[in-house]
Amino acid sequence: MGLKLNETLLFCGVRHFFNELQTIYPELIRSFWRHVEFINKNIIASKVLGVKVVLSYETIAKAIGCLCEGSTYEESWEKNYDSHVTRALCRDNANKASDQKTIIYNLMCEKVKIWANILNKSVLFKEGSKTTLFDLDKFVLFHLMKNLSLDLPHTLYINMLRNLKGLRGLDDIYYAPLINKFLWDQGVYHVFNKLYEDSK
Repeated sequence: MGLKLNETLLFCGVRHFFNELQTIYPELIRSFWRHVEFINKNIIASKVLGVKVVLSYETIAKAIGCLCEGSTYEESWEKNYDSHVTRALCRDNANKASDQKTIIYNLMCEKVKIWANILNKSVLFKEGSKTTLFDLDKFVLFHLMKNLSLDLPHTLYINMLRNLKGLRGLDDIYYAPLINKFLWDQGVYHVFNKLYEDSK
């Protein structure tokens, strides 16, 4: 099957997101979600340990150290590739899949299923069925299969906006790796470490 993780992530410009070992304090992630609010349709804000943090396309890019370049998702993206998307995701089952209005998980090739499972736990976190494919999922999977560069900060933010209203409760650690990087970048961990030192 030949799943070349490092090589593919590098080609697509998203390797850096998976490149760092992190120490995660779940209570800080939970605190972020408990106090989350929309400033407007495109900006998410919260307050953690008294620090106001703002989550946007630009602040995500800065926090994860990925450039805002490569393909960006838009609803009409698939028109640029005609039938290549179905063939890339389904391989031998492409003919069966072309008869469906949406690509069915069981018709995807094994390599794509593995990528989908990896993405569900990282870049394209989602609640509910892990076998349900949204258009954004197809966009990312297609780019991974074809080694095409994509704009990771934009993808992460679009996915977060898509899911935020559907989360069943905000007392959890959704998007833990991303939010953790974000809290480091916006100074929350500096306050956390100072409080820890002062408590000794």
